[in-house]
Amino acid sequence: MRTLSIGGILLAFLPTIALACTCFYQGEFIEYSRSHPIVIKGRVAFHGQQLRNRENTFTSMLIEVSEVIKGSLDERTVELEGDRGMSCLQYITAEQFPIDSEHLFLLSSAQPVQGLGVCGETSVRVNNGIVEGMSRTSQGMQSYELPLEDVIERITTQHDNSNSQQASLD
Repeated sequence: MRTLSIGGILLAFLPTIALACTCFYQGEFIEYSRSHPIVIKGRVAFHGQQLRNRENTFTSMLIEVSEVIKGSLDERTVELEGDRGMSCLQYITAEQFPIDSEHLFLLSSAQPVQGLGVCGETSVRVNNGIVEGMSRTSQGMQSYELPLEDVIERITTQHDNSNSQQASLD
C-alpha cells in the first residue's frame, strides 16, 4: 500500500519534472556572443503585461535598438519575450530591466519578436559606458564590470576572426 501511494505521488509530478527547463550554462556575455548571429545595444522602451503570479515580472519588453554591434538587423525595435512559467526563457523583471535602461542583447535571429534566452548571459546592462554583468563562479554568481568599448571590441574582433576563418575555408 505504501509503495503504491509513493508511486502515485511521483507519477503525479512526472509531467512537471519532464517539462522543466534544462540547459548547460553557455558562458558570460562575450563568450556566449560567439554563438549568436546578432548583438545589439538598446534601451528598454516599455514592458508587456505583468505576470499574474509574479510581481514586477513581465511577459515581454520592447527594445529600441540604438546600435547593431554584430550581424545585421533592419528593425528599429525588437520585442523580447520572457518566461511565463515554463518557457525556458529569462524572466523579465522591472529590477533587471527598468524602463529607459540600456543593455547589450544577444539575438538568435533578425526576427522582430523572439525569446530572451536563459542558458548563458544573453544580456548585460550598460551604465555610463560600463557594462555590468554576472559571472558564474564556483562560489556562485559574481558581478563584474568592463568598459563598453572593450566589450564591443572583443565581440567584433571575435566576429571578424570567425568570418576570415570561414572565408579561408570557402
